Amino acid sequence: NWAKSKKKAFTRYSKKHETEEGKKDIQSQLEKMKKYCTVIRVLAHTQIRKMKGLKQKKAHLNEIQINGGDVAKKVDFAYSLFEKQV
Repeated sequence: NWAKSKKKAFTRYSKKHETEEGKKDIQSQLEKMKKYCTVIRVLAHTQIRKMKGLKQKKAHLNEIQINGGDVAKKVDFAYSLFEKQV
């Protein structure tokens, strides 16, 4: 139950991006994706809190397939869009 929990979701995941060992792990995961995957998709969400006048609080999630080029270019393009507004 989230209401009774310590609300520490994704705290370890965010620390992975700060350390050198974590960055190497992320790069190795990207290399595995370039080697074995055939379809690359990203998850995007809306920022409902920036919309004034809406009573909705839950963000919409979209799964977007990336097309064009080979798989390595698709992975690099998707990684370049992380944590940015589209």
